[in-house]
Amino acid sequence: YAPTPNGWKISIMLEECEMDYKVIPVNLGKGDQFTPEFLKISPNNRMPVIVDHENIINGEPISIYNNGKMHRDFTYIDDVVDGLIQASKEVLQHTSKEKHKVLNVGNNMPINLEDFISVIEECVGKKAVKNYLPMQQGDVKKTFADIEETTRQIGFRPITPITVGIPRFVEWYK
Repeated sequence: YAPTPNGWKISIMLEECEMDYKVIPVNLGKGDQFTPEFLKISPNNRMPVIVDHENIINGEPISIYNNGKMHRDFTYIDDVVDGLIQASKEVLQHTSKEKHKVLNVGNNMPINLEDFISVIEECVGKKAVKNYLPMQQGDVKKTFADIEETTRQIGFRPITPITVGIPRFVEWYK
């Protein structure tokens, strides 16, 4: 858990589902995500990302690994929900011997991290204080969702570019 929108949303979901949980604070700025305890939960030291623009607004530094030479895949929540709805409809329409199927609901469009940050800066009207760091151990320069099977199975195609999704999120967050 980190005190960010992701952590809050997970806590709300667990509360609404009446599931027992224990909050364990994770300080990303101090590198808690690299501790052996955290790596047991998430071996690639990742937390789900929601645009956390508070540091930029507050003038606090943001950590940018591999000196910004990274590409990541960002999926807007409406596209994820649409994918889940499409998958649910597919399950309801077809009976199959398969009880489970794993489908990747992602964007499949890697974005340069610096471009991503620029869109956030534009949305909040403030330049980020950037703390450039070397590549993290075990990280990769470029990642993105392989949605070929998902598209074939349920017709899923994300449609929201970051230039639309980030401003919507920032406005919603306010």
